[in-house]
Amino acid sequence: MKIVNFIFVLVLFSVLTLLIVGCGKNTVNVNLKDKCEAISLNLVETFYDKESLEEPTEDNFFVEITSNEEQNLSAITINDVIYKKDMKVKFSVGNNNFLEENVWKLEKNKLFVALPTLYTEARGGITKIEAGTKIYMVRVFDNFGSITVGEVGAYGIIEGSNAEKTTDSSGKLVVSHTRESGKSFVGWELLKEGEPIEEGKIIYTKKLYEKEKLISYGIDMTVDVKENGYSSGLFNYYENGPITTPLNREVDYTLAIPNYGKINFIVNFIEKK
Repeated sequence: MKIVNFIFVLVLFSVLTLLIVGCGKNTVNVNLKDKCEAISLNLVETFYDKESLEEPTEDNFFVEITSNEEQNLSAITINDVIYKKDMKVKFSVGNNNFLEENVWKLEKNKLFVALPTLYTEARGGITKIEAGTKIYMVRVFDNFGSITVGEVGAYGIIEGSNAEKTTDSSGKLVVSHTRESGKSFVGWELLKEGEPIEEGKIIYTKKLYEKEKLISYGIDMTVDVKENGYSSGLFNYYENGPITTPLNREVDYTLAIPNYGKINFIVNFIEKK
């Protein structure tokens, strides 16, 4: 009887294993590094700091992940975050301009994802996209490494403003910016292997505002560290003069630079009247 029970358990285990394997998602590895870099140049040329904006296309904004997506997708998941088909997200493209766009779209069996999302969501150089029964492992970096932050500072109207760099209890970098003027912003020096990243490199950004439950993506450019003292920076809401209604915010901020890597840190805004 014990032998019979053992055989039954063994058979049941085998059947369950087959069912689990059969229900597993098909993983597809895709190397889109070169395509992303080409579209990246077009994206900046088309949108960055322009007075008027053109329509986002697969040549200047969206990246084709596959041309053989036969599923009727209502949502995809990128690094555990679900993006529904009709969900619009703000993409900052400089000059105080924004694109209100989907993170992804499906057209004629072609699955496209917005380039800023692909870059900023990459982990170890690869962005994981779950779409129905498929998992796309999309490589967007070859030489993926860590970017670090050197000096930080307050810029613009700096009277009553300062910036400092600390770490939180988990060891994560925190850049805090205190200001009294709406024309003050915080800047930082971006380093790769201890050396400042040169001027004119494209930066893709992701801002996650925890309290407001908002997420936005964008593009920026590095500036001359020797001349300006920082590589890039971030405004809280711009206000033309002294702060009238203080607004404290915490932003989970990600920067990704093609061929360099990315960094994720907290930017903490503290405002005073």
